[in-house]
Parts: sequence; structure tokens; C-alpha cells
Amino acid sequence: MKSGSAFPADRWPNLPIRTRRLVLRLPETRDVETIQRAAAHPSTRWGIHFLPRPYLRSHAVAFVRQKRNQFRKRESLGLAITLGSDGSLVGMTELSRLTLTDRHAELGYWIVPAHRGKGYATEAARAMCDVGFNTLRLHRIEARAFARNSASIHVLEKAGLRQEGRSRERVLFGHRWLDVVWLARLAPA
Repeated sequence: MKSGSAFPADRWPNLPIRTRRLVLRLPETRDVETIQRAAAHPSTRWGIHFLPRPYLRSHAVAFVRQKRNQFRKRESLGLAITLGSDGSLVGMTELSRLTLTDRHAELGYWIVPAHRGKGYATEAARAMCDVGFNTLRLHRIEARAFARNSASIHVLEKAGLRQEGRSRERVLFGHRWLDVVWLARLAPA
């Protein structure tokens, strides 16, 4: 997002955002340990390849601070995914790369390994699309996933995104080149 192009206050969501089972809120200091453990888990590396290794507590603290600051400046919407029943952190979701001019954003998320396969990512992704289209008044929401990550592609498709293309050997991961699948959803007409 261009400097000085924060979203107007009347188009910025009020928090928390509630779904049937989840509460989406700003990440807090109490989330740091869970964020660090989830980011350090080997399976998370396949979804978020740019994380520092090892992922230290200081990285998680800086992450929480960054997401809160970006929200305050209305530059990015990075939210903790928590259970409505007990407040447990089960992941993170974000609308990033927000632009006022072109009215688009990039959707991302990750789920704590112990909570995967329960539909939380889909529920959070749908909620973020609703906020993106209804509150931020976006025209387009984009996402990308490694082609080998069929579970993430499936989540995005269940949230209404459609595959638009594939970038062959887009990311060098260790010693292997990985393909990236691009998906998007347009605002309802």
C-alpha cells in the first residue's frame, strides 16, 4: 500500500469480528507463545516459507506489535483467529497489500497444527472476504498457495476464490523450485 493511503475510518472494521464458532481480534501479548510454537512447527514452513528459522519469541513479539500497528494505521488487517467458546488462539488471518485506488487486497491465513482440519481456516477466510467486500468495499481479493498445498487451495475455493493461474517454479524453497497457484474472488455484482 502506498504511504499515506490508509483506508478511511468509516471503511475500517470494528473489532472483534464474530462468526458462528470464531472471534477474530487483534493479536495480543498472551498470543506470543502460541504464535511462536505454530510458526516453529515443521509443517508451517510449507505454508509460510519466508519465516525466519529458528522462529524465536522475539520474532513473535515483533509480529504481534507489527499487526497491531498496521491495524491502527489502517494499512493491513491482521487478526488472531480465536475460538468463541474459550478464546484459544487457533491461527491468524490477514487482508494485506490493501490498495484504495484499485480496491484489492491479498488474503492469507495459517492455523495452529493441532487445530487444522476443523474448518476454522474456511470460516475465517469467509469472514475476511465478507469484511473485505462489505466494509472495506474492495473489488477483488487475491490469494496464493503452493501448488502442492491442496488443503490450502481447497480452503480458498470454499471461501469463494477461483484459480486464475499458476506460476511455475516461482519460489526457491531449500533446493527445490515450487509452483504457486493464484486465486481470486470479485465483489458480488
